[in-house]
Amino acid sequence: LTDMPTIRNVLYKNIEVDTAWHGLLLNGYPEYPLQNIHLENALTVLGDKKHLSSFEEGTQYDAIVKTAEDILRTCGIEPEIKDCSECKLSIDEMKDRLSKITESISGGKDARNELLKQKEANENYIKYLSYAKNINHDLAEIFNMKYIRARFGHLPAGGYKMLNTYLNDMEAVFVETCREDNEIWGFYFAPESNGDEVNRVFDSLYFERIFLPGDIQGTPSEVIKKLVKTNSDIDNKLEKISSDDLMHMHEFEDEIITIYSTAQKRQKMNDVLANAAHSKDFFYIVGWM
Repeated sequence: LTDMPTIRNVLYKNIEVDTAWHGLLLNGYPEYPLQNIHLENALTVLGDKKHLSSFEEGTQYDAIVKTAEDILRTCGIEPEIKDCSECKLSIDEMKDRLSKITESISGGKDARNELLKQKEANENYIKYLSYAKNINHDLAEIFNMKYIRARFGHLPAGGYKMLNTYLNDMEAVFVETCREDNEIWGFYFAPESNGDEVNRVFDSLYFERIFLPGDIQGTPSEVIKKLVKTNSDIDNKLEKISSDDLMHMHEFEDEIITIYSTAQKRQKMNDVLANAAHSKDFFYIVGWM
């Protein structure tokens, strides 16, 4: 061990690598706490005077750490290295175990995602139908007329001005329901026989059609009330899933923390050994204090 004031060169017998690792990194020696050392490449600093060699590149545990962190945060637990027993699993066994834990808790995740998707769609329908709240007719009747094609949507104010010119020469009617942010919302109606022609005209005026569920029934206001109630039920289901998931996840908490802590420690050891060097009998760690 050199006695320079700013750089420290720590050497141990090669057979004591694990002992030195646990002492320096995990427990720490008061004189040379490795947590406070900025590591330098030992080969670069010491040169080849001692016939040194670098260590072989160690197994990388970054992916294990990331997966364990994600699971812990899903459980509402902030990942941190615990002073727990060393996990005896190999890196492949760690990956396999975390994969099985993730698979075990993914059922609730899939159900949650499906409910969230449904809720988002309902919120969009509520938003769109709010632009037609002044219509007091059953939407099912409007969209299922036998000989008349109905479309709901919006077009720019400029397109609406041009539309009034086209309507004089078309067998079509536009019923305005709302004006919002320079957009005109409403329904247009055309005979089924020339519906395609009318559609092309509205497309040219940048009419954006809003597709509503095929089984929709009731006035826009009635449908909005139903959708609000449905989303309230979805919120209750999501809360129940979250509660069940947390209980299920916490069954694996100690195991995940052990894997996470072990992977972090092994990765730190790899980071140290990447900068370390060794001779036949000793290995060296060099860094700034």
